[in-house]
Amino acid sequence: LELDAPMDDIAVMPLAEGNPQPKDTVEIVGYGITSAGGLDAGIKRQKAVIVESVDEHVIHIEPSAPGITDGCQGDSGGALLREEEGKTVQVGIISYVYAGCTSTHAVSIPSWRPWIDETVALLAARTK
Repeated sequence: LELDAPMDDIAVMPLAEGNPQPKDTVEIVGYGITSAGGLDAGIKRQKAVIVESVDEHVIHIEPSAPGITDGCQGDSGGALLREEEGKTVQVGIISYVYAGCTSTHAVSIPSWRPWIDETVALLAARTK
């Protein structure tokens, strides 16, 4: 995507340096429904959730109640945030939520940092 004019007045969300650990608290941000079959999508919501596990590229969110993970259909593409050294950073991007809103999973940004940093540097070099 290339814009006609620069957007210099927009702050870029800082990216996390490392993955969260199981039992860490993170914030899920999205515009999805709040329950399976719900009709309340389109409203930005944010909620603290607990990391269940982290594998090579995915952060898995612990259910907050039996069968409920606080992420639901429509939250994909939303942010997973945490506090790091006194500032809010993005640690993940919500990738998928299983049907019934029973399981939420985010792509780990720290796992992809080498590729992200390389791509941003290449794009920056192209615009000079």
